[in-house]
Amino acid sequence: MAEYLLSDTTVVSHLTKCSPDSLAYQAMIGERRLAVSFQTQAELLGWEVGGARRQRLSDLLAATLKLPHSEATTVWYSRVVQRRAELRRSGGSGGSAQDADAWIISSALEHNLAMLSHDQEQVHLGRAMGLKVHTNLPGLRETNPKL
Repeated sequence: MAEYLLSDTTVVSHLTKCSPDSLAYQAMIGERRLAVSFQTQAELLGWEVGGARRQRLSDLLAATLKLPHSEATTVWYSRVVQRRAELRRSGGSGGSAQDADAWIISSALEHNLAMLSHDQEQVHLGRAMGLKVHTNLPGLRETNPKL
């Protein structure tokens, strides 16, 4: 069975264009396959891009495992938002992560997948939840776990 990495929406966006971030994430993916949560799928439905980039997105999603929402996702979500609240109270990094970030982290936890994220707060919250979260963000990529 192929090894998967769960991608956040911003990484998917980077993968549809030519940029240093795109190249860095492609290198992190290597021979693995991408998965996206139901949250990322929903965000991409409203994504306003056209032409060649829309086609690259369609092609990328066609080769991507799409993870559905389940009752287990909701249970994980409650744990993630509890941890986010603890971080917010203590002033810790990750306390400002958005609800969409929490849903994506919940999907990764439910399916026991490492993540790719290009959102600083999401990286911190995911790591606070014990996830292996990989990023190309300066100041955080140096602490990426081994893939």
